[in-house]
Amino acid sequence: MDEALTVKRYNMTEKTITVDFKIGIHSRPAALLVKKAREYNNVKITFIHNGKSTSANSLIGLLSLGVTEGSALTVQVEGADEEKVLEGIVDFFKKTVAAEA
Repeated sequence: MDEALTVKRYNMTEKTITVDFKIGIHSRPAALLVKKAREYNNVKITFIHNGKSTSANSLIGLLSLGVTEGSALTVQVEGADEEKVLEGIVDFFKKTVAAEA
């Protein structure tokens, strides 16, 4: 899985990752990501793909992004410990979600 540089913007940190599993983000990996995102309190986590964004707490929202193999998915985090949360989400994505996809 390729990763872009972590970007620190005013009030948020984001990282873009490349989805490299064959069928992209379908219901199982989406459910895992949403469950993991809900573990973090006091932060706002957003997924962005092709100009569309959704809260990381929304399973339907994540599925509606239509993330396919080779797509870039940006993860934005705002709030307390945002860099730590971002790394947690990205690591979870690379290790757990990719294994389930």
